Amino acid sequence: MSNNSAGQEPSGVLLHRQIDAAPKLPFTPLPEIDAAMCRELKAAALDANQRYLVDQIEEHSFCPYSRGGRAQEQTERYVHYYSESDVRPLIEFMAKAASDPGLVVVQVILPMIETDPEEWIDFCHKVTDLGNEYLGAGTETFAVAPLHPALAYKDTTPFALIPLFRRSPDPTIQWVRLDGLTALYAGRERDTKYVDPSDIMAFMEEKHQQPLFDRIAETNLLMANRLGIPRVEEALSNISVAAQKRYMNILLGGTSGLPQDAPSKKACPCSGQDAPVKTEPPIVATLCEEGWQLIAFRDLKQREPRHVQVEDVDLVVVRIGASAHVLYGRCPHRLALLSDALVENTRLVCRHHGWDFSLDTGASEGVPGESVHRFAAWLDDGQVWIKPADVRRWRIEHPQAFKPGELVP
Repeated sequence: MSNNSAGQEPSGVLLHRQIDAAPKLPFTPLPEIDAAMCRELKAAALDANQRYLVDQIEEHSFCPYSRGGRAQEQTERYVHYYSESDVRPLIEFMAKAASDPGLVVVQVILPMIETDPEEWIDFCHKVTDLGNEYLGAGTETFAVAPLHPALAYKDTTPFALIPLFRRSPDPTIQWVRLDGLTALYAGRERDTKYVDPSDIMAFMEEKHQQPLFDRIAETNLLMANRLGIPRVEEALSNISVAAQKRYMNILLGGTSGLPQDAPSKKACPCSGQDAPVKTEPPIVATLCEEGWQLIAFRDLKQREPRHVQVEDVDLVVVRIGASAHVLYGRCPHRLALLSDALVENTRLVCRHHGWDFSLDTGASEGVPGESVHRFAAWLDDGQVWIKPADVRRWRIEHPQAFKPGELVP
């Protein structure tokens, strides 16, 4: 990559000059190995990182943008067997990432290195500062979020818990392109505005949008508490331990396959929840002249979802106070029945992986952009009703890929 302009040093010369003031490695470089073994180690590290992202971070929506970013090819992962004695390879990775403006998140995974988590955090920030200086854009190109399998965390506040979700299988530098981050948070940051002193009380009574980062942190804390924070920690640790065993097996001349004691995807923390899944059959709605009659209002217990079927469409009905809310009855994540969900305040929370949906709008707060359809409902003669045309229109737009009432894992 060349970032020259008139009167500037060639990028290679600038890099060499900067290396003299670069931070020292907080780990001992690894011994040289042959190319075939290196390829196996890199493949194993990428597989471990994939399990970390898919089975934990995305499975429980701890980062609501991870899945979408990968699907849209806005993320890149490099695995580097670190046998050098300086930071030059890391700067080169940053320069390579900077050359592709479509990349928003870049991870550089360093398998098998041993480093203290606090020293690793400090090193990642210093390398990022050095790399941004090398890119010479006149402003910072990347921010950094260091990942490490032993980051310290606390469960006292949503923000103190964040390091738990950054416990990747291997020490990893995660760079985020700042202009991409700005675009992501556009319209979601905390607003600053002038308020006339005489209007302060009225302003305080209005609802104001919470910053997106804060909402994600709070949702993650709720989700981790539902799953059990020790279970989340154990699941992340198991992925790292399995990866280290796999590396040792490769170095000793074994196969690169997963160790037999490696946890499978089915062993995610949510599978051990104590709350039972409901097994009663759904209520079948009755078509009348007035519309679809779903269920008698008196048969709805406060904040207890009920499963109702209308023309083979699964619905969920929830009573809050004197109102009944009717939503499409399957979570868009894994199509689990939402009649098994929990009700927290005015949100329906899928007990399987924690996706949440507003009873008032159907929109998810924890997973921005996701939602379930909310049907207009009314009460009459002690019954809950919806319009036949609404259901038929919805069925045309959303063909069903499963049998009515089918349990989807």
